[in-house]
Amino acid sequence: MEHIKIISVFVLIVFVASILNVPTTEAKKWWEFWKKDKKDKPPPPQPVEQTPIQQQPTKPSCTDNDFNYNSWSPDICPSIGKQTRSWVSKKISCLGEPTKSALERACTPVQAPVANINLDQPIPAKNTQQYPSQNIPSSAAVAAAPNVDLPLCPLNDFTFSFSAFSECQQDGFRTRTYTKNSGVNCRVDESSLLLKEKCAYNPPARTPTPIPQPQNRVCPSVCTPLYDLSNDCKLNTCGSGCGADDINTFKTELECKAKKSPTPICIDSDGGNNIFQKGVTNGPQNGKVFTKTDVCTKQIKTEGNYWGDVDECTGNKCVVNENYCTPNNQLYTEHFN
Repeated sequence: MEHIKIISVFVLIVFVASILNVPTTEAKKWWEFWKKDKKDKPPPPQPVEQTPIQQQPTKPSCTDNDFNYNSWSPDICPSIGKQTRSWVSKKISCLGEPTKSALERACTPVQAPVANINLDQPIPAKNTQQYPSQNIPSSAAVAAAPNVDLPLCPLNDFTFSFSAFSECQQDGFRTRTYTKNSGVNCRVDESSLLLKEKCAYNPPARTPTPIPQPQNRVCPSVCTPLYDLSNDCKLNTCGSGCGADDINTFKTELECKAKKSPTPICIDSDGGNNIFQKGVTNGPQNGKVFTKTDVCTKQIKTEGNYWGDVDECTGNKCVVNENYCTPNNQLYTEHFN
């Protein structure tokens, strides 16, 4: 199309020049002028094709189910009754983070089994049970190790022979003994041997035995404070001088009410969860009835993580074991630093 236009202009110039009797050289000047003028003019603007702008889709808001999470931590519920976790990645493309309820949850602290205490026996003033459950070394292991030049004995069946564990005792432990096999010359580290371990004590059925009452029995003429079952377990400040018979009269209110109730009930002498007052709690726990005293527990040996009950202690290695009754009539033990 452009070639046709150029030819047409050239013919037009020659035609006009012939009519006007313009010399050929002048006509050529017209032709060169026209081409120069055309060359200096910028080309007409070309239409620019408009590219439509694509609108990016809006991401949806994330829900708690749109994330991948780590496992709950710690694995065993702590005494504070709460476990946490963190999120790792998103399952879909979305905006936001998990809610607090997806990263925290309440849990029930796991309590170690506690040995049962016979209600017929007086409550000990000091519980020497160690906490938490660990291998408990003998006194020989606590003393200085003899003959330190010998190598430690390897823990295998060729070195030691162990007896069977004893029956579970009332303190909640069972024990066994060991002998070193002949021909083995090494140093024994009893702290590495499992000679004593926790167990679940199953007490025999409690059947009160009536105290024989001679016909001419004479009780001392003294007043003995007793809790009378026939008087709704109220304290009789001047009870029989013969003392409690554990049938109709008892030394403590807890023993009396435990005898009176057809089903075990939970009773706390200090009125509940009170770490500032030492009390005694009697009640069912895991299908059995226990009597437990609030006590301070202190770490007495770092190696092996051994704990023992003490009258008083302070610092990070001191824990208060507080016993109280839950709303569902269960004995519960909580540890406070």
